[in-house]
Order: sequence, then structure tokens, then C-alpha cells
Amino acid sequence: MAAAARSGWGTSVSRSSCGGRRHRATTEHNTAAVSVIIDGGAALSELGGSTLPAIRFSETVSSGQQEVAMSEAARWCFRNRRRVLLAWLVALLVLGVGSQVYGGAFRNDFRVAESESQRALDLLQERFPAFAGDPLALVFRADTVDDPDVRRRMDQLFADVAALDGVEEVVSPYVGLAPVSADRTTAIAQVRLAEFGPEVDPELVRSVIDRAEHLSEVPGLQVDVGGPTAMFAEMEPPGEREAAGVVVALGVLLVTFGSVLAAGLPVAVALGGLGAGMGLVLLLTRVVEVFTFAPA
Repeated sequence: MAAAARSGWGTSVSRSSCGGRRHRATTEHNTAAVSVIIDGGAALSELGGSTLPAIRFSETVSSGQQEVAMSEAARWCFRNRRRVLLAWLVALLVLGVGSQVYGGAFRNDFRVAESESQRALDLLQERFPAFAGDPLALVFRADTVDDPDVRRRMDQLFADVAALDGVEEVVSPYVGLAPVSADRTTAIAQVRLAEFGPEVDPELVRSVIDRAEHLSEVPGLQVDVGGPTAMFAEMEPPGEREAAGVVVALGVLLVTFGSVLAAGLPVAVALGGLGAGMGLVLLLTRVVEVFTFAPA
């Protein structure tokens, strides 16, 4: 069986010899590797061994075929580089224009239809609308939250936030069962929004965050906004930092390769793939629901 397998691979080598020295060398390398594995399998078989080498044989053959296929594809792209480049440019243009004209919008709908948790949320919104919206937590810290100046400033912040359109209620830690730390340095105020999940206006959440950050400028007082809704609202789209990263990558590649063309080629391929992927995702929003964090 081993001899037959080796003979079969020898025929494969002779047939592929017209393809060039590289192809023949790759095939001969695969032939040698497979021959060793088969011989080892035959030896184990005589000793009553397992059939594991047969699995390794198929994996080795598959790996060799993949290498040959990839090398042939690379050679074809190199021989037809102008057509390949033109095809990529046309594809990027079509995806870019198509995503802007026919693309939909990202949505963050976390509803799970017919689930028990979703029915509970729907019932809560129906029976207790004041408690059905998304919560925000205003966490503030000072030497002591009982300081009259701190309380005056925080009460003013609570009133400003409660006056915003879309805020249902602000529960002050100075009233009722207050969530205040034992050392009286940290307290939490609950902000209940009128909407839930994807229906919450990000601008509303950013308005609350801006007011909290403005108050944090007061010496001895720190105010933060917590909660999943605040986290999503603070997510920023790609911008200056990503562009700076591309410039740094170009500099490193230029030093490494010593050529503008060699340095720019990997970056151009990466940016082209990123643009094509973003175009496809935007077109996909037309037919299915895609979350806002999917492109990340």
C-alpha cells in the first residue's frame, strides 16, 4: 500500500513537472512528507497500531493542495495585476456609492420576542412607566457628601437633569433610603429615563454627562455618570486617533522596507479591505438588523 501510494505521488510529480521548478519542488516536498507518514503508518499497522497516521496523511495532502492553490492564485493576480487593481477600485466605488444610497441605519434593539424577560419588561413599562426606562447613575465623591456647599451644588445638578426632556425622575441620595458609603464620602443618585434601550436619545445622555463633567471641575468634587446607556453614548466613531495610527504605521513600514511603494502597499490593501467591509455592513443594514458596535 505504501509503495502504491508512493508510485501514485511519483506520477503526480511527473505530470506537474512542466509547471516549473517551484511547483515541482513543492510537490516533491509533499511527496517526501507523505511517504514518511505512510511508512510510519505501515510500521504501526504491522505492530497493531492505531489508524491515526491515516488522518495525518489526509491532513498533509490537504495542506499541500492549499499551498499549491494559493500560490497559483498569487501568480495569476501578479500576471493580471492591472485588471485585479481595476476590479478592486470598481468594487470599492460600487460599495461606497451603494452603501450611501441604499444603506440602512444601525439599530440597537435588544428585544427578545416571546422571552420571559421581555414580557417582564413590557409589563413593567405598562404598569409602572416611571420605572420602565433605562437607569443612569450619578456617582459623586467629596471629602464629605454632607458638606453644605456640596449638597447645594448636587441639588442644583439634580434639578437641571430632571428638567431635561426625556428624564422621568431623579432620585436624590439625600432623600429616603440613601445609597451613601459608610464614610459619607461617596453617594449615588438614580436618574430614570423615559425611554428604554435603543429608544433612548444619545444626545440626552451626553447632556447629562456634560453637566456632570462641568461640576467635576469644582475642587474637591468628582461626579461620574454610570450605566450601560452612558457607556454606549460615549462611544466615539473612528477619527483622528485612527488616522494618526495609519501615519505611524506608514512610518514604521517605510523605515523597515526603505521604499514608499513597499510601505504603502500593505496599508493600501488594509484600507481597501476595511472600506469594502464597511460598505458590505452598511448594505446589510438594509435587510437585517445590525448593531451600532458591529463595525468595530
